[in-house]
Amino acid sequence: MVILILLSMLIRNDLKKSYLKLVSGSMDEQSLLFIQDFFP
Repeated sequence: MVILILLSMLIRNDLKKSYLKLVSGSMDEQSLLFIQDFFP
């Protein structure tokens, strides 16, 4: 259970980093679509 919580926290961190990259305009179109799925 604890491992799952840590894993989900890591995933959220990765998504945040990816979102920040997106905002800074250093992501390609496919990643943009991927992020939009998580941040509607």
